This record gives sequence, C-alpha cells and structure tokens, in this order.
Amino acid sequence: MSRRSRARHGAVTPPRTDHWQRAIDALLGISGRASGPLVAGGERLFLEAVSHPAISRATARLADLRLPKPLLAALIARYVALYDVDMQDAADEIGAHPTFNSFFTRALRPGARPIDPDPDVLVSPADARLTQLGAIGRDGAIPEVKGRHYGVATLLGGTGDPLRFTDGSFAVLYLSPRDYHRVHAPIDAVVTRIDRLDGHHYPVNTLGTRRIPALLAKNLRVVFHLESKRFGPLALVMVGATNVGRITTDLRAGDTIARGDEIGAFNLGSTVVLLSTEALTSAGPMEGEVVRVGRPLLRPQG
Repeated sequence: MSRRSRARHGAVTPPRTDHWQRAIDALLGISGRASGPLVAGGERLFLEAVSHPAISRATARLADLRLPKPLLAALIARYVALYDVDMQDAADEIGAHPTFNSFFTRALRPGARPIDPDPDVLVSPADARLTQLGAIGRDGAIPEVKGRHYGVATLLGGTGDPLRFTDGSFAVLYLSPRDYHRVHAPIDAVVTRIDRLDGHHYPVNTLGTRRIPALLAKNLRVVFHLESKRFGPLALVMVGATNVGRITTDLRAGDTIARGDEIGAFNLGSTVVLLSTEALTSAGPMEGEVVRVGRPLLRPQG
C-alpha cells in the first residue's frame, strides 16, 4: 500500500549562466598561468565564506518571511524572470504563495508529470540536469572530476552497507534555481532506513566541484535506503548546498512507496545522487540533458 510523502514542495534547474563563477573570475582578474595560485586561493576563500551555515540559516529565515503580498509577488515575479522559471505546470499562481519558500517548494498541477509504468526502468526522481552517469568501481569509488574520486562509504556517511554498491551504477542529477524541487520515488520500494547527515553548505556548481574534492560527500545530506523487488537495494541521496539548510520529508523507515510518490523536498535546492547495486545504463537521457520526474532514466545493461 503506497504512502505519499507530504513533504513540502520545491523546484529548480540549472541557471543559464553561472553568476558566481563570472563574478569571482572578474574579481580576481584571471589572466594567464601566473594568476593560477591566486585564483585558486581566492576561489577557495570565496567558497568557504558562502558555505558558512549562518548564511543558509539567514536565507531560510528570509524565505519564510510573510512579506506584504504586493512586495512578495513582485519579488517572485523577478525571480521567475531572472531564472526563466516555467510556471505553466505549477499548481498555484504566484500570488497564492504566502512566502518565498512556499513558491520555491511549489507543487505541480495533477498529471503534469506522467510516471512511466515500465517495471524494467528506474524513472527520474527529479526535474534536473543529468550531470553524471556511470559505474561504481570495485573499490566503491565514484568518479567526480578528471583524476578525482570519492567513495560510496563517504557519500553514505557510514550508513547502510556501502559494499553492496560495488560494481553498481550511479547517477547525479542537479536541480537549478529554475527547477521544480520536490523529489520522487524512482521505483516501487520499501524505505529501509533514512539518515540525516550533517555537513557543509558548499555551492554545487562548476566552481564548487572544481575546488572542493568530494563535495557531494561533504555537504549536508539525507540518505534514503530503499529495497525494491526489481532492482534490489538502492540509495537515493538528497544533497544540500549553499542556502539549502533544510531537506524535508515525511517518510519513515518501513514505509512503502510507489514510483512517482513524493519522498522529500529541497527548501532551496541542490542535487540528487542515485546509487544502484546493479549495473545499469541510460534508458534514454545522456549526460548534460535535462530530465523530468517520471521519465525513464536507467535500465539494466544488456
């Protein structure tokens, strides 16, 4: 029997320009090989500054403020224009939201995201960009950027059994400021455990991944351990980022979920990492492409 999570809503896809990267490049005056150490040091200082938990807490308080309706509507409208947010599928109009966070975690109208019924595929758990898709190494390593890896055990923070994912597969999905920010079940499953892991608030963007090794395994995250009949054990990791101090869910260990059920929401959002114990391949989308909730994402190899 399926139990839908009542987690608060959320939405976002990657911005068309990386404003932070452009700003810091201009600030540091990047030019030539000689500036390399200065640039690297400046970028790291910048990342440490914006990742302070106090910034995320302050942002959360601001997002929860009940501003005068005309002012709030104007701010949301400006955000929609800045990030080219598609409001066509939103369940509510801009003026219906009492806070900015209510808008950010907005629900979609019924039927806006049809769920593919094929039992042999894992569907996308989020509206996002598929930034990485590949195999987990025999040593449990997940490739990050060229020449760098991080371990499944580190990502899971010592929860569950990371060894079962050896020779399995992983997918990384990035939710940008324009995307829908609720996360959904990729398959029918039982939730065997949920772990909240404290961590940093580094921005999950080009700059962050370039300068912070194992970034996804260092940020705060919520790990959902799932058991499915068709795909066996899975792990879905919701990773926070700068300004993402809250990841909400109403699920509990022992709950049964159906593909497409809500499992959680980013209150100002980030990234989802999906881990499988099976060797999987793309069910259609390639790295760099945008996917939507409920569309085929992964299928068994062969």
